[in-house]
Amino acid sequence: NEKARPWVRPVHGLPDEAFLRGKAPMTKQEIRSVALSKLAPEADAVVCDIGAGTGSCTVELALQAPFGHVYAFEINEEALTVLQQNIGHFGLTNITVVAGDASQTLKTLDIAPDYAFIGGTKGNLAAILDDLYDKNEACRMVITAISLETLAAVTAYYAARNGYQLDITQVSTARSKRVGQHHLMMAQNPVYIMTAVRQDAGEA
Repeated sequence: NEKARPWVRPVHGLPDEAFLRGKAPMTKQEIRSVALSKLAPEADAVVCDIGAGTGSCTVELALQAPFGHVYAFEINEEALTVLQQNIGHFGLTNITVVAGDASQTLKTLDIAPDYAFIGGTKGNLAAILDDLYDKNEACRMVITAISLETLAAVTAYYAARNGYQLDITQVSTARSKRVGQHHLMMAQNPVYIMTAVRQDAGEA
């Protein structure tokens, strides 16, 4: 098509209301937007979403990489159902859902991810990071966490691994809630967003 328009990266951070919801946690719009801007996948990237939950990040990653592919890893049965529904809701075909424990299923796949977004590991963070780096030592990582224990685990992992630069951002947001004729700001949980890049790979 000689008149084809060039692809333009879509704006990330879709409204939470755009997604189907279940009881499983969902990464909120504000956190999603910052985390995806830190990951910054290329349009043809291979991306792993570890702990995909109900799929808000999976969907946005697939939109950011329309010529690539997203592998969404999730262990929770209820979340898997909503994840599949959201993929269908957005009509996306560049996503593969991998059910089960990512620390076991990841190593069975013959893929070389360029990027990985990690939102949940069921306590297997180090093993999952090792598997991702075994597949591609230059894989760009973004890890989100709300607990100090996960923050400590990430910093300890990279302290023992030379050649990677770890950047940590804490994001605190508040949303308005209407009470009578007034709007009150309701604080959301602070979230740590950690970005790890191989130093000789440079910034994406």
